[in-house]
Amino acid sequence: MRTATLLALLTLSCSRCESPTNIPSPPRAERIQPKEEWRALWADVEKCSGLSGRFDDVRWFIALEKMINPEEEELAGRWILPHDIYFVPEVIDSSNKWSEEYKQFNIEHEILHDLSQTYKHPKQFDMCNLRYNH
Repeated sequence: MRTATLLALLTLSCSRCESPTNIPSPPRAERIQPKEEWRALWADVEKCSGLSGRFDDVRWFIALEKMINPEEEELAGRWILPHDIYFVPEVIDSSNKWSEEYKQFNIEHEILHDLSQTYKHPKQFDMCNLRYNH
């Protein structure tokens, strides 16, 4: 009975785990302190998605080079297991032409990846209106 319970718990805890080898960390990045307002965004995404996590577990970075996905598209942000989030400078820089709404969308999008612990885009991305529309 005990072995069956442990096996069931391991299966549940890893049902969302993924570690694709084609999603590397950016080669050059600097660790940054998250902006205080990102805590409020985190709480908003938790509420919307029904998921929970620990904001303080996340390590935040600014990428010093372009981030490209396997489809050769430039990325504004990237989440890496278990709790690393990378942004291009435009997401963090308040003096550029990107709208604050677009910056916030990118931050919340990567937060949701961390909360869901998947590189995919499960239903919570639709529930929270955080899916990119290609």
